[in-house]
Amino acid sequence: MNLIQIENRTGKVKLNDAVTPWSSDDLIGDIEKLYGAKAVAENLRIGEFTAKADDALETLEIEINSPGGSVLDGYRVYHSLMGMRERGVKVIATGNGIVASMASVIFMAADERRITQGSRIMIHEAQQTVGGDSEDHARAAKILDEMSDEIASIYAGVTGADKDEMRELMKKETWMGAAEAIERKFADSIVGKSAVDIGGKGAKSETNNRMSILDRLLPNGELTAKLEAANGELVNAANEIQTLTNKLKEADAVLAEAADELREFKAKAETAEVQAKADKEAREAAEALAKPEVIEAKALELVASAEAPEAIANAISAKAAEMIASAGHALVDTTELSGSGKSILEQFNALQGEDATRFYKANRKEIIAAQLNS
Repeated sequence: MNLIQIENRTGKVKLNDAVTPWSSDDLIGDIEKLYGAKAVAENLRIGEFTAKADDALETLEIEINSPGGSVLDGYRVYHSLMGMRERGVKVIATGNGIVASMASVIFMAADERRITQGSRIMIHEAQQTVGGDSEDHARAAKILDEMSDEIASIYAGVTGADKDEMRELMKKETWMGAAEAIERKFADSIVGKSAVDIGGKGAKSETNNRMSILDRLLPNGELTAKLEAANGELVNAANEIQTLTNKLKEADAVLAEAADELREFKAKAETAEVQAKADKEAREAAEALAKPEVIEAKALELVASAEAPEAIANAISAKAAEMIASAGHALVDTTELSGSGKSILEQFNALQGEDATRFYKANRKEIIAAQLNS
């Protein structure tokens, strides 16, 4: 939707709807394409284009007929108009119908503010519909109070009135006709003439009836009520989104902590598994070494090497005797078992290397018994 007209270096736009994200986007999109002499002097770039003197505006006129709406989107339009003033464009706002709620804040962004006869300006506290627990309501109350205080500061800055006075008017939901708007300096001039000025009695009666209906309907009109409810729902939805975002961040932190704990547990489990494996291998090795056949083989190896000290030989003999006794065999006296007259031990000790090994294998029990009896 094209909202802008340009005539004689004057751009004209209209806000003839509730202040919503969609109406604000359309309006701001066209306003931001415009610029003035200051923007040209500063070589302002708009998209891919540089501001040129031939296209620079001198004035932007905005006609407002809106019941208000979203505070945040209203601020977007407000700052867009303030940006035009910074670009060297004079902004003139004309209230033509209803300039209520957030629309009245947008009205304050103009260098010059006009109001038509029969139009109304309404200011009130920021509002929203709140659901949830006490903390949700407390948070919403804080946000609404801050918003109302900011809006009161804007009114006070333009009108020269005290901010507290503006808050009082807002709390009362103050409606102003053209004359009162001039008196309170919300507007600078009145556009058009009243029926009294024209002098027509019929016209006067018709105007009075129309004004009476307007006074009765607008403060609590169905459209205004729906708009305020929708605005409250939007703000409430924004608060809920923020709450959910915070909870999501908390959940992410808990998840990250759980991941760290899982990694630590896994590392400990791997360490325990390695230790258990090492213990098992050591136990199996010890059990293998304790087998009689292993001990006997080791004894043979030591005897065959002829390097085993007497202490080792005695230890081997003691172990062998223990094994024989546990098997239920009696020790045999083998002091002299050979026809040579030499004891078995003397014969065995006289041998070396492979001869000693063969002799031990052939006379193992007798040698062990002789060692035990010696």
